[in-house]
Amino acid sequence: MKRLAKRILVASLSLAMVLTCLTGCGDKKPDDSTEEGGKIVIKISMTENTDSLDYARCVKFTEDVNAACNDAFDFQIYANGSLGDFTAVNAECIEGTVEMIYGGLSPSINPLAAATIISYLCVTPDDALTAFAEDSFAYNKTVELCEQEGLKFLGFDFNGSCGMALKTASPSNPLSVGGGNGLQIRVPSDPVQRAVLTELGYIPTSVDWTEVYSSLQSGVIDGFIGATALTAASQFSDVIISYYDINLMTSVNTIVVSNVLWDKLTDDQKAAFERYGSNKLADSIEDYKNATADAYSKLEAAGVNVVVPTDEEMASIVEIARANWSQLKDSYGEDFYNDLMTAYGLA
Repeated sequence: MKRLAKRILVASLSLAMVLTCLTGCGDKKPDDSTEEGGKIVIKISMTENTDSLDYARCVKFTEDVNAACNDAFDFQIYANGSLGDFTAVNAECIEGTVEMIYGGLSPSINPLAAATIISYLCVTPDDALTAFAEDSFAYNKTVELCEQEGLKFLGFDFNGSCGMALKTASPSNPLSVGGGNGLQIRVPSDPVQRAVLTELGYIPTSVDWTEVYSSLQSGVIDGFIGATALTAASQFSDVIISYYDINLMTSVNTIVVSNVLWDKLTDDQKAAFERYGSNKLADSIEDYKNATADAYSKLEAAGVNVVVPTDEEMASIVEIARANWSQLKDSYGEDFYNDLMTAYGLA
């Protein structure tokens, strides 16, 4: 009996030594999120749908990570906000019940999330390479946010820039101060965007995004802010007659991992996540620019007048917006505002 026990002990120690010596990205630590087959289940929440370029890039991220990690993960992408609204999902990612987010973080949970959605952080998609680069205002604030929330920040993915769509006849000077002729425009609650539209002579109106289409149909609103040219072409081309690509709001996907998962990954696995999560910005900007040209063509084919502002018109709108950045102090605090102004040389 003693010899048998000794043999069992030796065999157990030998097996432990073999498992300990195994190295490489595919090494996994068993935990509650591991399937029977040994793969680690990772739920990824996205707000975009499965037809979007964002979704395709997210899929590519999962494929690249798995290729580097010996197929260690079962990535399950939940598109179209199917896991819940972004505030609820943000809270779940902090708790670890959702392992990753490839989308927006909620200012309702942490005001620092507003650092990525300020009007005219960048003026053109090409500017986003600088505005969301490592050590930028938006990047540093997002790192700070993730440290506070227990999330690992990997990088940004450019979703697009939002313009203004109108369903009624355009005013004679729609992008000039006071030129909006009092048209009712659906605008997000952001104070800077509302200030810009007010100075341009429009009346900012609050309408839930899910009700924008029906509100255009019924005449409750004359137009709206919040759609990229891609979204305008795919969802609104039958109810609008003009689209002004003023880039009032830039949208990026913030790629984060819950620390509950991150702390269970091996160093090689972490390196793969970081490598493939941090390289999306440049590719996503090029994707967006190419797709925008196609979206313009689709809008024009549907009878929608596409207007790209002149440099002078854009400079005037940007000046209005940045002059109203001071309104951010009430929502996000003096330090947030001062850091923003310093980063943009406006202090």
